[in-house]
Amino acid sequence: MIPDEIITQVQDRLNIVEVVSQYVQLKKAGQNFKACCPFHSEKTPSFMVNPAKQIFHCFGCGEGGDAISFVMKFERLEFPEALRMLATGVGVEVPTVTSADPTRVSETGRLVKALEFAAGFYQQNLQRPSSEAVRKYLHDRGLNDETIQSLKIGVAPDEWDGLLNAARAAGIEPETLEKAGLAVAREGKTGFYDRFRGRVVFPVQDARGKLVGFGGRAMGDAEPKYLNSPE
Repeated sequence: MIPDEIITQVQDRLNIVEVVSQYVQLKKAGQNFKACCPFHSEKTPSFMVNPAKQIFHCFGCGEGGDAISFVMKFERLEFPEALRMLATGVGVEVPTVTSADPTRVSETGRLVKALEFAAGFYQQNLQRPSSEAVRKYLHDRGLNDETIQSLKIGVAPDEWDGLLNAARAAGIEPETLEKAGLAVAREGKTGFYDRFRGRVVFPVQDARGKLVGFGGRAMGDAEPKYLNSPE
């Protein structure tokens, strides 16, 4: 068991080009790098490394992933072993965590769960009959249903506690929603309210595709027109 915070630190410090270059001779190809795939035999390079997204992909055999999964595949290691090996190179100390406390859940894990729940909640809300005007708005802006689904676009209901109530029913506490940037504490009062209300909601992902927040566009005259999760 390795804490999520440590995994994130290692992932953030890794440079996939530097990692892969230790095993494969890469050549610049525009914004990316290419090489003959180390996972299958080929004469024409089809193995690509994308430094912007921090991923690799072989168009020949289909292998792909991030720096950690590359080392796992090449060195034939399990995830913890590969992570510890890479952590040493980027100056991150990986503590030894036992399973003595099986109920231990990191704060990062709770925040990720809250963000993923919210994304699903917003997407489901977009499909409700009450969101027909929002769907029409998106279609009028040139987005078809396939694009809307692939980008995981949703809509926050025009309610003060729509997400709060749904999350509470799923076992997610309001304090966790606040830390995830999804709820705001009421000034001078107890309780919270939804940060995003009556807005088209766009999930924001990091370079590895992990959900880290949301951007919301007001449907009416609400201000601000665009509202983002706290940094």
